[in-house]
Amino acid sequence: MKTLFNSAILSLLLVSSLVSAQQDRDQDDRRGPPKQPPQEAIDACADKVENETVTFSGRRGEEVSAICLYVEDQLVAVPENHQRRQQ
Repeated sequence: MKTLFNSAILSLLLVSSLVSAQQDRDQDDRRGPPKQPPQEAIDACADKVENETVTFSGRRGEEVSAICLYVEDQLVAVPENHQRRQQ
């Protein structure tokens, strides 16, 4: 009886682990490719150099202060208060 109980517990743990791993993979798939910077952030640095400060209109029409930085080989305006996501 104890062996049957232990086998059942082990089976439940294995199934739980497999389900959790699949959910992690599903979440990774939903994230998709990295998001591109908004076109306004790209346009703001079109005639600028790296580390130059600029302003542009944000998604809600607000004025955004930013610094032109290279992000994946493209010069874009990165808001001064932007916190880069951990990967």
